[in-house]
Amino acid sequence: MMIRRPFPTDLTDRQWLFVRSRIPPPRRQRRRVEMRELVNAMRYRVHHECAWRALPAELPAWQTVHEYFRRWQSDGTWAAIERALTEAGDLLTAAVEPACRIGLPDHRPAALHVECSGHGASLPAVVA
Repeated sequence: MMIRRPFPTDLTDRQWLFVRSRIPPPRRQRRRVEMRELVNAMRYRVHHECAWRALPAELPAWQTVHEYFRRWQSDGTWAAIERALTEAGDLLTAAVEPACRIGLPDHRPAALHVECSGHGASLPAVVA
């Protein structure tokens, strides 16, 4: 399992429940990038106002994030995601528990797991 450090802009499980239904279906049979991580990367970039190439290496490739962001801004998906986050209660103030680690199992790239120390649980997140 690949583990990465959480960023303050990462979606909470509650936020993801609001956002995932706003993501359009894949153009291909299978996506090559996990959509929650893609949205996390977009939120990081919007919050930090950094250059695309300055996205942390732990997030999806900046070229992929840029392409989806450009497409989603053009077709209204990004605006729908922002509305969904407003409905969820906040826009870019997601607080990720500092003891939580988010990772993708190497053998199951479509399953995202959040492991929190002290809670004794690994929470699978649903992937759109």
